[in-house]
Amino acid sequence: MLLTFLIVVPSIAFSYVVWTDECSYAPSGKFDLRLAPDGISRFFNDNHACNPWRVVEPDASVQSMTILPYSSWTDAPPRAVTIERSGRLTISEPVRKDSDTDWPEWDYRERLSVNDPTLARTLLTSLSRLAQFNRLTTEDPDKIVARLESEGADITDPENYLVGSKIPCRGRMYDAGGVSLEVTTSSGEHREISLDSFCHSIAKDRAITMTWDARQEVFKAADFSGEHFVDELATTH
Repeated sequence: MLLTFLIVVPSIAFSYVVWTDECSYAPSGKFDLRLAPDGISRFFNDNHACNPWRVVEPDASVQSMTILPYSSWTDAPPRAVTIERSGRLTISEPVRKDSDTDWPEWDYRERLSVNDPTLARTLLTSLSRLAQFNRLTTEDPDKIVARLESEGADITDPENYLVGSKIPCRGRMYDAGGVSLEVTTSSGEHREISLDSFCHSIAKDRAITMTWDARQEVFKAADFSGEHFVDELATTH
């Protein structure tokens, strides 16, 4: 009986740790047996780096994706990076739409582009996984704000504007930022994806890292050495 106790209790404890470990969960928030080895690895090594996105199938309908990061440390607009399935990789510069507003909106003008079908397909295949989660609603902004206010919800929280599959929050990250993705599919559908790191999780962190890695790859392919944000266009706010 003692031997059984010594075997069963540690096994239950071990299973519980693996079951509850974030590395064992897909970006949808569901436990996935394919990710259990990552949960096991984390059991032995707290610093084990896992990637929940490997169990999400790529979306072949995604034809292009534009990556626009933002940071809590600056209001400078980012350079836009667009990846097209045709092979075109583009870096675009922000252009202020209205100089009379305190919080400007930005258009984008192409700075340079290169054609690299292999890299474009590789990046888009990987990033297309992200296009299936955290879509922003297409509801009229005034209507959704009115609804959120009537519900007493936080109108500044991006999570309250998301529809469809969402990456669950596992915690909160302060003084960070995030990434917006503009996606076009083969049917002509346009999606806007919000990956805000305030709603923090391993899946969210890995998704944002994937977009930054893709930007770096495009910068390298285009032999572009500029910064990701255009600091000279920052406002004083």
